[in-house]
Amino acid sequence: MRQMNRAGGMTILGLLRDAAAHLSDIDAGNPRLEAEYLLALALGIERPVLLARDPGVPVEPYAQTRFGVLLARRLAREPLQYVLGTVPFAGLDLVIGPGALIPRGETEVLVEQVASALRFASSAGSPASPSASREQSRAPLLIDVGTGSGAIVLALLHLLPGWRGIGVDRSRAALSWAQRNRAIVGERRCDLFRGDLLTSIRPTVADAVVSNPPYVRSAEIPGLAPEILEHEPHEALDGGVDGLEPFRRLVVEATRVLRPGGLLAVELAPDEPEQAAELLAASGAFHPAWTFLDLAGRKRGLLARRV
Repeated sequence: MRQMNRAGGMTILGLLRDAAAHLSDIDAGNPRLEAEYLLALALGIERPVLLARDPGVPVEPYAQTRFGVLLARRLAREPLQYVLGTVPFAGLDLVIGPGALIPRGETEVLVEQVASALRFASSAGSPASPSASREQSRAPLLIDVGTGSGAIVLALLHLLPGWRGIGVDRSRAALSWAQRNRAIVGERRCDLFRGDLLTSIRPTVADAVVSNPPYVRSAEIPGLAPEILEHEPHEALDGGVDGLEPFRRLVVEATRVLRPGGLLAVELAPDEPEQAAELLAASGAFHPAWTFLDLAGRKRGLLARRV
């Protein structure tokens, strides 16, 4: 039963309980947490502020109406991040919406791995390190292929102050989100271009190429959750028959674009890194790759340096 205050208005607690019950019906990952985020947005406050309030306080009718609209969108299986319009990623607060893949925790791990590898290269004085680049009067360059919302390139530049970056995507809709996020973050070292993989980039200019390419097998697309299947862009998901078709193309392009010693880093599905490492080895253009694990302890991607 809905919980109301003595005047008959819906309370914070009542709205949260009702919403959580409805969200449970669609198998939301954490129904109560999602309800809290939605109600906080409806009230125009942050979630911690909501949680600090007396749960028996009545909610104004205008906020109840707005909450109902937001909840209806989520119950229609629109991703929570799209409904909220924002997503936290690697220490940044980014805006997100239709047309751009939602940044996820696995990709935060990719960012951490790349930042660590590039910092190590810098301290070791490798050819792709900032110290070597300064001798050449240039800042080292990293390129995010399929940048989407710009999450990867912006997060890496936040962690690597001596670097500059380029985000490339063939989707105008995705690039519009990347442009907004670049402005929100205030990152002046990032350029954004529309293009197919690295075809518009000159040879031998990059010190790092990073990508979260499409890697879902085509046959698996119809079985994805409605939040993904019906809302996120298919071109950012479909990796072809074996999930590695974009990766194969990326290897060829990265071979052309990377400087000697430059880093290639890619996120993949958990069952793909070993085959991807074999493809890299067969190219003859990279040193042996090493894999990294995601938050669940599964192999989730690989890194390799250009010969």
